[in-house]
Amino acid sequence: MADFGFIAFAVRLVCWMTLGLFAVACGPQDPDGPTPVNDSWAQVAVGGRHTCAIQVDGSVWCWGAGLEGQLGDGTAEGGSRPRWVQLLSGATAVAAGDSHTCIVDTGGAVLCWGKNNFGQIGDGTVANRAGPSPVTLPGAAVGVVAGFAHTCAVGSGGQLWCWGANDTGQLGIGNVVPDTCGSPAVSCSLSPLSVEALGGVTSVAAGGTAEGSHSCAVLQDRSVWCWGDNSEEQLGDGGLISRNTPVELTDLFGVANVTAGQRHTCAALVNGEAHCWGRTFGAPFWISALENVDTVSAGGNFSCSILADATSWCWGINDLGQLGDSTYDDRVYPSQVVGVLNIVGISAGSAHACAVTGEGQLWCWGSNSDGQLSGTIQLHTNLPARVMN
Repeated sequence: MADFGFIAFAVRLVCWMTLGLFAVACGPQDPDGPTPVNDSWAQVAVGGRHTCAIQVDGSVWCWGAGLEGQLGDGTAEGGSRPRWVQLLSGATAVAAGDSHTCIVDTGGAVLCWGKNNFGQIGDGTVANRAGPSPVTLPGAAVGVVAGFAHTCAVGSGGQLWCWGANDTGQLGIGNVVPDTCGSPAVSCSLSPLSVEALGGVTSVAAGGTAEGSHSCAVLQDRSVWCWGDNSEEQLGDGGLISRNTPVELTDLFGVANVTAGQRHTCAALVNGEAHCWGRTFGAPFWISALENVDTVSAGGNFSCSILADATSWCWGINDLGQLGDSTYDDRVYPSQVVGVLNIVGISAGSAHACAVTGEGQLWCWGSNSDGQLSGTIQLHTNLPARVMN
């Protein structure tokens, strides 16, 4: 954020030093304050009703629903204007849960903000945070994911740590008895706990709803393991029994990446295939209509993929235009997102999705109930809208 010079850095330093008091000390931003640079987007994360994204300079911006502080600008206000999140250093990864957000900074530290009723912020409390709050980890992180009310981070040495709600075993910590929190009180952990059953983790995914959440991880040997809520067979082990420790999907090999939606899970394989399971489909099934898949992102009742040709294809429920194919027709087969090419990153949320292009453009579509699309004033849209300041 070089344009703001020493003054901006001093403000960030004062805010950082307040740690847990960040939301009080930093206060609301000037409505005429900093704005993101157009076409400089590098990464996007879509949550329940908010969106956060990283620009190429490492700065973080959020918009949409903000009542729980999930926009990270020191307020509990929402809106369609991207809000600058004040950080000491740039971010390398961002994750958006239902109502909380986390980032990994350039030093490998994890910071989170937003709703914290189940300890999903990971700062040892259940107090909501309207600005970044540091998470104490035993090592540097290289990735972070946010589920409905839990969070997981991958360490630089392949370690896996999780925290937050654990009511359906989504932390993967087995019979360890952590804290209790929430109303009504459920099992949770206010601070990160190691998932001892796994090592050599390369990536992790977290999903779920208020009724139950699950997590999955990919290991260095390209195997995939899942745990947590299994009421709709989202763990892919062919059963309906929830698991509090990771279980391997022995019929799925060569997994490149995995994604967890609200009640389903998908994976992209190194051979370009995409497989999904959950929503009463217990065993992973091949989505034969897709070839050369690079990645998949699972949302509420829909999923989106990026193919090797940098196009995006989505399928599932489309009542709010979340498939981005110019219709409101539900799709059992993938349908191409229209009007956006050269897509290099995509994220699906509860009922909206966003994509980053190789040119640094950011496009969003679907529900806009809280301004989470930013690029349009419509309540929802089935066409991608470009995010511009």
